Amino acid sequence: MVIWGIILIVAGVAGFFMAHSMRRDLHALIGAETLKVAELGMFHSTAVEVSGPGGFRKVCEVIGAAEPGPNGMLVSELSKTPCVWHRHEVKRRYRHVRYDSDGRRHTSQRSEKVADLTSDQPILVRDETGAVLVHPSGLRSDAMEQVVSRFEPHNAGGGPSIFGFRLDNWNRDDTIGFEYKEWVVRPGVRLYVHGEASDQTGQLMFNRPQNGGPFIASTKTEEELRRNTTLLQKVFAFGGLAAMLGGLALVIVGVIQ
Repeated sequence: MVIWGIILIVAGVAGFFMAHSMRRDLHALIGAETLKVAELGMFHSTAVEVSGPGGFRKVCEVIGAAEPGPNGMLVSELSKTPCVWHRHEVKRRYRHVRYDSDGRRHTSQRSEKVADLTSDQPILVRDETGAVLVHPSGLRSDAMEQVVSRFEPHNAGGGPSIFGFRLDNWNRDDTIGFEYKEWVVRPGVRLYVHGEASDQTGQLMFNRPQNGGPFIASTKTEEELRRNTTLLQKVFAFGGLAAMLGGLALVIVGVIQ
């Protein structure tokens, strides 16, 4: 009982940390200015005139349609879907064997992640006034459309292949098979982008804010994201409080007994 109480207390503390993170993200969304791409370009030009290139940073938001970046249209690895951005996930499903204290054998199915890879080429987001680059590194996105979800039984001839490389290290006797999932962002998808626009790389581009704030690309509106974030904050806050109180009660009862 004491152990379960401690687990609940730890979960409650984690809930409070998550609530604080949600609160920080909410304030970031509220405080950031939504700009046209041309307006962002004017801020950048003014900063370059004053202090030179490479020092411009501005946390803000833009809304526009996704377009291929400088490297052109991409093709997703699994479904070969034309897109501007894609992500793949592969999980290995395998048999887990354990023996209890009496030596009895127990077999169950488990899974482990083999690969979780995202294309790293910048994309363009274009509104009626122009286009700006968005780098996908560290980006939190709900704009992806799932185009693959399948399971393939284990093939003794080799492990899964992704991005052109065979993952033969996962070709094991206990392997049942591999789960493949793939998501893409097609050109033309409307995106709300929140992040830090900077010219540190030599060109104006959205990246993850240096202060650790949110970096988001979403098909939702800012108002929808605010409502969702507010709801999550309350869930984590009240859930964390309930877990902590329940954990303390269990610890107290366990100690008394």
